[in-house]
Amino acid sequence: MKTSIRIHIVALLVALAMPISASAWMKSICSGNGEELDWDNETTQIRFSSVSFPVGSYRDGLDTAIDRWNENPSDFDFTNSFGDTSIDFSNDQSEAWFTSDNDYDPAMAVVRYKGITFCSNPRIVEADILFYSNEDYTSSMSTTSLWEYDTNDNGISARPFQTTAVHELGHALGLEHENDEYNVMGQDWTHVHVNGSTARAYAGEDACDGAVDLYGSVDVEDLSVAHWKWDGRSGEYSVHSHTELFSSSGIAPLDSDPYGEWLEYHAHPGQTIQVELTYENNGQSDHDIDVGIYLSGNDLITTADPRLGGFGITLSRGNVSTLKTAVTIPADKPLGDYWIGAVVDEDDIVTEVTESNNATWIRLTLD
Repeated sequence: MKTSIRIHIVALLVALAMPISASAWMKSICSGNGEELDWDNETTQIRFSSVSFPVGSYRDGLDTAIDRWNENPSDFDFTNSFGDTSIDFSNDQSEAWFTSDNDYDPAMAVVRYKGITFCSNPRIVEADILFYSNEDYTSSMSTTSLWEYDTNDNGISARPFQTTAVHELGHALGLEHENDEYNVMGQDWTHVHVNGSTARAYAGEDACDGAVDLYGSVDVEDLSVAHWKWDGRSGEYSVHSHTELFSSSGIAPLDSDPYGEWLEYHAHPGQTIQVELTYENNGQSDHDIDVGIYLSGNDLITTADPRLGGFGITLSRGNVSTLKTAVTIPADKPLGDYWIGAVVDEDDIVTEVTESNNATWIRLTLD
């Protein structure tokens, strides 16, 4: 089910537009003169259908997805309004609604341009976002509700609504699909941050870089670490897999057992292992920071947990960094279940738009 699902974008008069890549992210340009297709203004309003988004968890989820994009360092913001009773295409209003038309399965951003026929000052003038009402969405971001965190092997099939919304808002902003890097404009449901048992949808470094290219930057800083990584392509979409724990050589993954759709790795007290995680700079500026590797008795990694080691790194917006770090498990550590992970900016030097994405984990059993 998962591998067959796609997210689509329709650009009206798209025959005269084409995607162009810089770094990894993709944007649309007018094919006649190469001018990029973006909004004239630095903000646009998304109007929520009163029928599709009454007060409740799905309205909250779309609202949160907008907030996630507004945390990025580009000089562009979405605003929103509730209670739209006149949704339609080509009405010069950007709107969001659920539809039973399976042409929009599972979701689609329908983008309309002006000036594209002759590439004369082409601009986005409307971006409607449609969600297929018969898709098995979940508004919950609890890991027990999400596809790739089915730790009890319950056959969960629900698609996270919030990550889908972040992806479609990326199209509304002017970004295309991406397959060269870990990116929400690829496989969105595996582009999340997790520390504890709640996932957090977010725009991510590469998409933020594209947004800055389109609209310029403002003073927003954000660093993060995730237990996901780029793992290839499926057509125009990036595919992501879990980061891993490796032997001391950094080549062979540690022995592991299935933990639902997750893997639980095995090591021994006194053993040196390598911890693989993905580090991102989702903000405006470069930062020299310290990263600590910690071993916890639960799935919430903090600086209060035992520190096994660490390293210094310069994080720059533009390239997502999946790195391995060697640490040694204390020889006197009791056997049992643990979570090993990292905290970025562990001394809390950088003032960030959010601190909730600065740590993450991988499951580990000592035996």
